Amino acid sequence: SSNGILFPFYDEDTSLIFLCGKGDSTIRYFEYTPDAPYIHYINTYSSSDPQRGMGVMPKRG
Repeated sequence: SSNGILFPFYDEDTSLIFLCGKGDSTIRYFEYTPDAPYIHYINTYSSSDPQRGMGVMPKRG
């Protein structure tokens, strides 16, 4: 079976973009800047189990 489509999550406070997909075992982190090249790769988180879903919550949660 193949991985699902990638879902972007953007944190406006830190200018970070998180890319993850259902069935994927990695989450990729990127930083957005207003100057070219605009998007910079930061890191990748890998888990042993595939993701079943992803969501965001308030920072004070």
